[in-house]
Amino acid sequence: MMRFSRYFFGVVLTAYLFMPAGARAGAERFDLVYAWDPSLSAILDYREVLAGVVGGQTARHLKMVKRDDEYGVIYDMNGSQQQAAREIIRQGRSLLAAGLHEANAIRDDGSYSRLYNICYGYGPNLNALKRKYHHLYSVLGRDIGGQLAIERIVSEHSYALVYRMHGGQDEAAGLIREHNRVLGSNEMRATLAPDNNNPVVYGESSLLDVSEEQTSNARKGRRLAALPPSIQPPQAKMAAPPPSARSASRFDWRNKPRLARQADIMDAPIVRVGLEKEVGNLVNDMYRQGQLARGERCAWMVYDVENGRPLVNINGNQLFQAASMIKPLVALAFFHQVQAGKLQYTPKARQMVELMIQHSNNEATNWVMRQVGGPGMCAQILHRNYGNILRQTQLVEYIPPGGRTYRNRVIPSDYARFLVALWDMKLPYSKELRRVMALPGADRIYQGTTIPKGTLVYNKTGSTSRLCGDMGILVPPPRSGAPAYAMIGVIERGNNAGDYSSWIRQRGNVIRQVSSLVYKEIRARR
Repeated sequence: MMRFSRYFFGVVLTAYLFMPAGARAGAERFDLVYAWDPSLSAILDYREVLAGVVGGQTARHLKMVKRDDEYGVIYDMNGSQQQAAREIIRQGRSLLAAGLHEANAIRDDGSYSRLYNICYGYGPNLNALKRKYHHLYSVLGRDIGGQLAIERIVSEHSYALVYRMHGGQDEAAGLIREHNRVLGSNEMRATLAPDNNNPVVYGESSLLDVSEEQTSNARKGRRLAALPPSIQPPQAKMAAPPPSARSASRFDWRNKPRLARQADIMDAPIVRVGLEKEVGNLVNDMYRQGQLARGERCAWMVYDVENGRPLVNINGNQLFQAASMIKPLVALAFFHQVQAGKLQYTPKARQMVELMIQHSNNEATNWVMRQVGGPGMCAQILHRNYGNILRQTQLVEYIPPGGRTYRNRVIPSDYARFLVALWDMKLPYSKELRRVMALPGADRIYQGTTIPKGTLVYNKTGSTSRLCGDMGILVPPPRSGAPAYAMIGVIERGNNAGDYSSWIRQRGNVIRQVSSLVYKEIRARR
């Protein structure tokens, strides 16, 4: 205990000493800063990681700022030096436990600028704003529409329709004039709005998900026929259960013989050709250039879910830490119990599932696991009912404080089989799970890549001081000619990153580079 007290005395002393001399003497106001990076996508990604660690009221006050050519993420506390020092201490334990660096106090003196968005409407009626959203998306086009979102203003119990440009005030003002010219005098008017990190409740993927649902049934039969037998969701080949069994899940595979492993594409011998060879060459170049360290290992999988074609399988059957990518599988166990009539999908449960997937909230994840009966019961449900999809998934722990989850492990090919089953709507509550995975949020397989606007994304990232990953389905716009495909990228190191803030942003960009290459090659080879 004495050791811990001395440590925190050192933290507060360091925080105090590193404040500018004028700040210690005056009554200036302070914020806390966590990271700077020239990449907007990297800072957006990092803000999501940070929010999951600091949680609560602090997460709601995390904002992005700009200084010269760098973006930063700050806690907009506007407090005194003593308040800043106390806040550094209060957050220090959680940040260090998660492998993040402590925050630093920074004077709120104009040395960095706040970012702005453009607002097109405001009010308590969400459905009315959705109608405006649809209209704006068609008028302004996909390049702008990709950044349109409906935000929830928590303190006012209201909503705002905004273009999340994350730009400077002058830049935003210039774009407002252009948008008002395009919209015309009889349309809604654009106004300036500070970027306050409001939670997003509706965005491009939410819109595109509705459109995709309208056309997916027509393609589903063709896709299922194209899939090799052992990657097809087994229930597609099962006879209907007797009436007495229908109250339980129709996805109970406990009595089904295991399908031949040699027919499974995920277990086929690897011959690196085509896209797989291109991805392998890029990753090897990254190792040579130091973008990936020799002590790190990675896995990459790509699967054409429309045509049932494996495209990339690099280390797809090796076990990796799951981090937050375990959360859609927790949701699967929960929805299994809901469909079986053992749990109810109440408004609170819906809120918790959204927090778990969209915002990667660890407390919400643990709440969902407790409803099912704990990690062990979740694992049992997944193993007994989805063992042909999740063959080596190891769900053994709640998410510990600070998000230090290292014991839950999954092979990437399990994610691939899960995503194929999700795409084909063969999981309980598939529609709802797809909706939640399409909610706007940070990702590494689309944001900051060269993939075109108008791409629908269902995904879940994973981030710890030992792992950076993303897994999801990308549905490019029809005009691209590219099919829908699943992509998984996982990078793992054996110990905690010395500078987690920098490491997670750099490895996120590695995944973005691979994802950009994958789309480019898929489109070229269509």
